Amino acid sequence: MPEELDWSLSDKHWFIEEVLLCTLNKQVRHFTGTGNTPMMYPLQPVIEEVERIADEDHDIRTVRMCQGLLRAIDSRREDKYVAYRKGLGVVCNKEGGFGDEDFIVEFLGEVYPTWRWFEKQDGIRSLQKNSKDPAPEFYNIYLERPKGDADGYDLVVVDAMHKANYASRICHSCRPNCEAKVTAVDGQYQIGIYSVRKIQFGEEITFDYNSVTESKEEYEASVCLCGSQICRGSYLNLTGEGAFQKVLKEWHGILDRYQLMVEACETNTVSEEDYYDLGRAGLGSCLLGGLPDWLVAYSARLVRFINFERTKLPQEILKHNLAEKRKYFLDINLELEKSDAEVQAEGVYNQRLQNLAITLDKVRYVMRCVFNDPKKAPPPLERLSPEEAVSFLWSGEGSLVEELLDCIAPHLDGRTLNELKSKIHEHDPSGSDDLQRVLKTSILWSGTLLFPQFSPHFSRS
Repeated sequence: MPEELDWSLSDKHWFIEEVLLCTLNKQVRHFTGTGNTPMMYPLQPVIEEVERIADEDHDIRTVRMCQGLLRAIDSRREDKYVAYRKGLGVVCNKEGGFGDEDFIVEFLGEVYPTWRWFEKQDGIRSLQKNSKDPAPEFYNIYLERPKGDADGYDLVVVDAMHKANYASRICHSCRPNCEAKVTAVDGQYQIGIYSVRKIQFGEEITFDYNSVTESKEEYEASVCLCGSQICRGSYLNLTGEGAFQKVLKEWHGILDRYQLMVEACETNTVSEEDYYDLGRAGLGSCLLGGLPDWLVAYSARLVRFINFERTKLPQEILKHNLAEKRKYFLDINLELEKSDAEVQAEGVYNQRLQNLAITLDKVRYVMRCVFNDPKKAPPPLERLSPEEAVSFLWSGEGSLVEELLDCIAPHLDGRTLNELKSKIHEHDPSGSDDLQRVLKTSILWSGTLLFPQFSPHFSRS
């Protein structure tokens, strides 16, 4: 842009987003649906159109901007002053445009329960020659039952790939002029697209997809081309790496999760505290109805961790964001960064609850297939008595030690194998008066003996 013009950075971004791109959309609109949309479109006729309109409106400031841009184009013919195709999506062709908070369109599509949707995606991938390829492009959105609903939170997938309206073709923007809202109409929930500010004739209609991924590869491949001043660079939000995972990894490892599951299976009842915590998270009968008590109790324990993570995560995200930005910027607005960290932590919180809801829906389907009634599904874990543990690990038929010996037998000569069995028999804790203590030491001993390459690990334990 011409340096001689005294335009602030925000004014320049406004000119690009609100004037230049809107005029460009009007000029190339006739290509839509013809299959002849060019990959590049020259900006000179667009700027000339903006200059003509500004001249008619006596907007001297915009006229001068256009004249400066046209001089720059004329003096540097080797440079390509073009706009690259990103897909027009949906452009406002309503005379007079839309006002603030106007209803634009309902998002329509085929409705799937989440387990069926993921089953469909798995089926598509199973038919692909390369299983690592992503599933074909799709246009889907979650319809989420609000947490404040009397029956609690739940969600379904609305797939607009084949049966849909133009709402599914609306592009993402990091600075959108619309938003997707769940509203109740005649007793049924629907997804509506509503404007968040005035939209001019010829302006592209956009909303923030608010989609998240835990895959860094998928995040980096999902390049955003919205062109706004605050563009995030991707139309996905990454929640699976770095600071977003720090609390999860530190406080909710595999043993922590097993402990929660064992507790839930042992009690096999749902307490008032469980119902209270689930209700505060918005989980009610719609999602939990018909599930066995141990699974509802386990869900309550997961919700408690999710709540705990929500309190710890903003500080971790803030530390990470500040460290990254200090590599490139000297002036950082700390209050703004704190606010962003809170917003990001809230996004992770909502994503955790959404993942829990999807998982419960899948588990319910499997239980229905196996047990007919999910309520009849037995707890998957039970705490063994010391005697039962000895039988399972050491002396019972098909014990762990027996299976390990069968695995290594082909690699040892008979004499060595017999010596090994003799040593193991000597450490069998079956006859001990303190099974709990002896059992722990015997497990470490057998691990050191059978897998000597890992002995430093066992000795440290």
